[in-house]
Amino acid sequence: MKILKKWWFWLIILVLIIGISTCRLDTPTEPTPNQADQSNEATPTEAPIEETEEKAQKETEKAEKPANKPTISKEEFDKIEIGMTYEQVKEIIGSDGEVISESGEKGTELHTIMYQWKGEGSLGANANFLFQNNQLQNKAQFGLD
Repeated sequence: MKILKKWWFWLIILVLIIGISTCRLDTPTEPTPNQADQSNEATPTEAPIEETEEKAQKETEKAEKPANKPTISKEEFDKIEIGMTYEQVKEIIGSDGEVISESGEKGTELHTIMYQWKGEGSLGANANFLFQNNQLQNKAQFGLD
C-alpha cells in the first residue's frame, strides 16, 4: 500500500499513540468532601468567615483530586508565580508533581528539577514547572481549560 510510505501517515499514528497513552479513562473513587475530612479538629471561631470558606474550598478541591494522580486546573496554574518554592506550588495544586527531569547536585544552586502535573480538561493537557535551587524559574501549560 502506498499510504504506508507517506511520512504524514506515520506522524498521525505517532500522535494518536501519544494521545491515547496520556488519556485517563478510569474515574477516581474519591470520598466526598464530607467523608474526606472527618478529623476532630475544630475550626477557630475567631477566624473570619471568608478565610474559613477559602480553607474549606481548598480542602474540597484537594479531596476531589486522586492522591495518586496529580492534576492541575487552569485556575491553579494562574495562581502560581515565578519565585515560589515547590512546597508553595504543591500547596496550591494539592498534590505532588511527577519528576520528568532532574540535573545538578542536590543542595547546590544548579540543582534543577522539572515537575509535571496532568491537566484537567482536554486530552493531553498538562503543566510543567522548572525549579532551580527550589525556586520556580519557569512554568508552561498546554490545554488547561
